[in-house]
Amino acid sequence: MKISTFCIGTLALALSFSACQNNASKSDNSSMDMSDSSHMNMDRTATSSGIMGAMDKMMKDMHQMEMTGNADYDLISMLKSHHQGAIDMAKIELESGTEPKLKQIAQNIVDKQSKEIQMLDDMLKSADKSKKDYEPSDKNSGLGKDMDANMMKMMEMDHGTPGSLDHEFASMMIKHHKDGIDMDNIIVKHSKMAEFKSMAQKMIDDQTKEIAELETAMSQH
Repeated sequence: MKISTFCIGTLALALSFSACQNNASKSDNSSMDMSDSSHMNMDRTATSSGIMGAMDKMMKDMHQMEMTGNADYDLISMLKSHHQGAIDMAKIELESGTEPKLKQIAQNIVDKQSKEIQMLDDMLKSADKSKKDYEPSDKNSGLGKDMDANMMKMMEMDHGTPGSLDHEFASMMIKHHKDGIDMDNIIVKHSKMAEFKSMAQKMIDDQTKEIAELETAMSQH
């Protein structure tokens, strides 16, 4: 995918900043006593690295995609990577999280989005990537502009002080879903496949509900 130089720089800066924070956290922890408090801080560093690492990997995978110029093929491919990012984060929560409600949400995400990836794979077979219907390099109009804006928003990630694993999962999944809803609206606007548009609309409804559940769980944690 050919994204603007500014996008590339922003992503590199975000990843670099994340790495620097992880190194700084490790350095701070090395000077602490091996008390319960220091163990907690070390756990939080590992937590942030895992959740943020899944998000960073998703962003790199999406950024490295070569756009074909076929709207449906490109949007399906992008959505697949976005779904995989959610699944990767949810699996971290299932493995190491402690909050039952958040673990339930995480399991629902794995189950639902794994099935949707299978549906997207089937749709890819129907999409004719040789049929060009937009210009990926045009960032000033049409789908190219909308996709570029969506990617820029995705890269606006908070690399602040890490919290518990549960808090990190809920916070990052809320952002992931909000970015996903923006992508779904782009699909509804630009897709020419009725099945794909219908799927995107359902995801808007489902992820709006999950955002509310995640926010409630965070407030109660």
